[in-house]
Amino acid sequence: MNATRFHFACIAGIVVSIFCMLPSALCQDYVGQITLLWIGKPDTNLEARVAGFVEANTGCKVRKLAEPYVLESFEAETNRLARLSSKDDVCLVALFNTIQTNMAFCKAVFQADRIGICNIGLLRNEDAIKSQADQEIADRRVEKESMNIIGTLIGLPPCPFPLCVMHSSQSLEDLDSKGRNFCPPCHSKSQDLLTAAKNAK
Repeated sequence: MNATRFHFACIAGIVVSIFCMLPSALCQDYVGQITLLWIGKPDTNLEARVAGFVEANTGCKVRKLAEPYVLESFEAETNRLARLSSKDDVCLVALFNTIQTNMAFCKAVFQADRIGICNIGLLRNEDAIKSQADQEIADRRVEKESMNIIGTLIGLPPCPFPLCVMHSSQSLEDLDSKGRNFCPPCHSKSQDLLTAAKNAK
């Protein structure tokens, strides 16, 4: 590889990395609707942050709901959650904020029901948050997992690019090292899938 090609490859890599780290441009026309359902202990700041981020990076209108009840089982609650979904929804993502320890995984996706659940309690260990920087890392985890759940529900596969939000994460360290947004190919495909779903309604 000569110097020119090497420099071009480096620049291209930087551009893709920045795309994955920063929010996409806001879309004037929504390509669908996503319901974010907050369950459990209220956190209006995080709820508003995630809703705004999802809306900016998917081009979908976000409908916010809140339920005070606590889930006993993710699987047992899918029918109940499905009833809260609107016919206009592309999907419903439940943000589950609790200190329960029996929910031993960060997220669950029920493709057939178009429902995803994000277990915020495991992503934001309040005892480990000692500074504003710790808080920012914890909040970004929720944004990343919410975007990954949405991507999975609309049909995006795992992405090999390590900074794409659709890249598989096996640990919190993996989650922290990747971006919050879709890489350019995943973003393009997400818009195609969302547009096709909108046209099919």
